[in-house]
Amino acid sequence: MGMANSLPNPCLSNNVLGADVIHPAPGAEGRPSFTSLVTSVDRYTAKYIATSKVQTGRQEIIADLEDMVKYALNKYMLYRKAIERTNSPPTRLIFYRGTSIPVIAEPLSF
Repeated sequence: MGMANSLPNPCLSNNVLGADVIHPAPGAEGRPSFTSLVTSVDRYTAKYIATSKVQTGRQEIIADLEDMVKYALNKYMLYRKAIERTNSPPTRLIFYRGTSIPVIAEPLSF
């Protein structure tokens, strides 16, 4: 599509990340949960990459989040260097975390 998104300050180098966990159906014991992280890689936050992991079922805290964010930021920097010809890191990280209302206290207290 190639369209730019609306940002708080488009002059800054923003990196937008979003993470969520999907759980197995109720009653499906012993099944894993799946985590995902998407992140923008360009200065207009129009191009994104994604990474996914498997973790213990019904666990809302993303166990590998640190590694996933490191991977995403590395891809951001590689894209910026190869395509946009700059080595500048993001000025601001904007992180969205999907969770349901009943379990929102768990991630907030982590």
